[in-house]
Amino acid sequence: MTEELKFQLGTVEAMLVSKETMVLVAIPPKKVFVCPKGHRYETTEAFIFGCFIGSAQPYLSGPLCPYCYVDWHKENFPTTEVKEG
Repeated sequence: MTEELKFQLGTVEAMLVSKETMVLVAIPPKKVFVCPKGHRYETTEAFIFGCFIGSAQPYLSGPLCPYCYVDWHKENFPTTEVKEG
């Protein structure tokens, strides 16, 4: 039987899988982002869109505010539930 024990030591997460095995994973430091609308959020990785156009290098959006992204979808792609009758 394998029991897992997880704990965090500063920026390292440790998982004791068995008496013989321990897995260590580095946790990236959190960064603080602020968008032009004033939304402030912390995350270890920025929310970025990327796409490939032909064989060129990927086109990246740069950091996007997840709050503004969700609001934009609510405003531009609203749906209404249809009651079947």
